[in-house]
Amino acid sequence: MSFDLQSAINNTTTGFIQLPYSSDVQGIGNVVIPDKPLTIQGCSPWGAKLRGTITCLNGTGVRMRGFRLEGLNGNETGIILGKEGVAVMPILEDLVLANLGTPMRLMGCCLGSFRDVYCVDYSRYGVAIANIYNGDQGDNTFTTCKFDTSRGGLSAFFQESSGGLNIHSCKILQGDYAYIGAFNAATSDLSFVQCSIEGQKVGAFKVDPC
Repeated sequence: MSFDLQSAINNTTTGFIQLPYSSDVQGIGNVVIPDKPLTIQGCSPWGAKLRGTITCLNGTGVRMRGFRLEGLNGNETGIILGKEGVAVMPILEDLVLANLGTPMRLMGCCLGSFRDVYCVDYSRYGVAIANIYNGDQGDNTFTTCKFDTSRGGLSAFFQESSGGLNIHSCKILQGDYAYIGAFNAATSDLSFVQCSIEGQKVGAFKVDPC
């Protein structure tokens, strides 16, 4: 089954896109979501499968639920939020992001909610976080997410800036570290609570303050 997600995004009049059921991975290439609220909904990560990169120029009000996203070559970023402006209150939940370089990149994201996202077999970071617009703006929350890689990932979380990061009840397996803070701006308030961290090659945390 072939599905043109970019055309569906460009032509939607309701802001809601239901992904078709497919047992096969559908290649979507590089999809761009313009500056508008949008919901992309699949039935489950095992019944709606895509391959490529989804870039949100802004990402305010974007919702992504219930699908699997795989890499085209195993080295790219899966979902990018805030490429051209701060994404306010995006919600990503019930996703599997597999065989990517970095499954999620938050370039500018505020009050985002990430729940039950499974990042598997990434080669660099599970999620890279940096607010390029305001180094101490963020307050993003990751809850009951799982990170597991057999591809030598550097860390589940890589944070350069964006304050108020909340990581709660997540499971982090393998990679060099669970969390790397390599700060390039004044950034405050990290909450890391009730997480399971196992099997890192080097250590759990590495922090290089700016």
